[in-house]
Parts: sequence; structure tokens; C-alpha cells
Amino acid sequence: MGRSTHRRGWVAWPALLAAAALIVGAGGAAPVAHADPPDNTVTVQGEGIVSAPPDTAVVRLGVQVQAASVADARGQSAAAAQAVIAAAKADGVADQDIQTVQLTINPVYNTVSGQQVLTGYRAENVLQIKVRNLNNAGQVIDDAAAAGGNATIVQGIAFTIDDPSPLAHQARLLAIQDAQNKANDYATAVGLTVGRAVQIIEQTSPAPPPVPLAAPAAAASVGTPVQGGTLQVKVDVTVSFLLQ
Repeated sequence: MGRSTHRRGWVAWPALLAAAALIVGAGGAAPVAHADPPDNTVTVQGEGIVSAPPDTAVVRLGVQVQAASVADARGQSAAAAQAVIAAAKADGVADQDIQTVQLTINPVYNTVSGQQVLTGYRAENVLQIKVRNLNNAGQVIDDAAAAGGNATIVQGIAFTIDDPSPLAHQARLLAIQDAQNKANDYATAVGLTVGRAVQIIEQTSPAPPPVPLAAPAAAASVGTPVQGGTLQVKVDVTVSFLLQ
């Protein structure tokens, strides 16, 4: 029987192996531009997931004020933002972990008798604050809110692992092992054995978006609770193995 070729990187022999290759290809990831693997291969996907608690919180908060003039709005916003920054530093946040991410001044209009009437100007100054001690995250938020007063706005909080490299290493090993196990299943089913990997493609997943967090009341007697939960480092691979 002659050799048959499948255009998505599957090359099968004999006919039974061609059927197995088509089954493996069903439901796979979106095509990735890459060279086709050699003849007599099976291509499978592997997944590796490692869970760990986060060690860093990234908080987006700042101030928003409205005043009759641009100068007043800017000045009040600057003073409130400086107070928020000072509070964060007093709680142990380093200079390099405080970053301005939004700075705007916009006119504010009201509709009166069908006409747009200028009523003032709104200024916003939003900071991204990285808190490397999760036990201190709630205190940083509370103190920043107290410093900003009624001008405080809190846009959200996200949790990260500062150095995910060791976890990613573990996830890659698990993903390759998962792919190897799947390839062994298909090879055994058609009376062949799995040889060396001839192609490995890794797919990465986007980071989760920040979680909205309501601004705490400055006079509240109960501190803002911050729970980091557990994060996952996930690696997906597509691997082509020689069959022999």
C-alpha cells in the first residue's frame, strides 16, 4: 500500500494509523504556522498545570476630583494623589513599586434645556501599586483610601507570582509527559512504538484581568480583607513524535 499524506502535519501508515491520526487531530488547537513534521509521526497535545499561592498583589487605585477650573481640579487631584503615595510608602511600598498609570483632566457638561452646559472639570490620577507582602495588602488599601478621602477611587486588584519560572518549568515537564502518554496510547493501539520528539510547540495563556474591588470607607473599623487564593501556571504543548 502506498504512503498517504495529511496536510495538517499528519503522515500515516498503514491505513489504520491514518485513522488514528485523524482522531488525534480532532478538537486540537487553532493551526500555528510552522513546518510540517516528518513522515511517520503522531501529533498530540499535552497539558501541564501547577498551582501555587500568589506572593504579590497589584492594586490600581487613585483619586478623582471635580472643580470649577482646570487649575483647581489639577491642584486638588495632585494633592490627594501625593497623600495616597505617601501613605503607600509609609506602609513599606518601595518607590519602584508605585507607578502612575492614568492621568486625565476632562470637562464636565450637564444638559440644560437641551443645551450642553459646562459645569466644571474632572481630574483623575490613578496609580498601580505592587504590594509584595500579601499580609499587608489590606492595610495599604485602607491607608491609601484614608489619605485620599472622598476623592479615592479603587479600580481593582490582581494577584501574581513574582517569579513564575520554577512553576513554569514544572508545568512544561508535566505537559511533555502528558503528550508522551497520549502518543503511547495511539502507538500501542496500532502496534507501533513511540520514538523521539521531532517538533514541540508551546502555547501560552493570557494573564487574568484585575478583579474589581470596592473602595473601603475611610472611617470603617474593619480592615479590608484581601484573599489571594491560588493561582495556576499552565503550559500547553503540541508535540510530534516519530513512530517506529
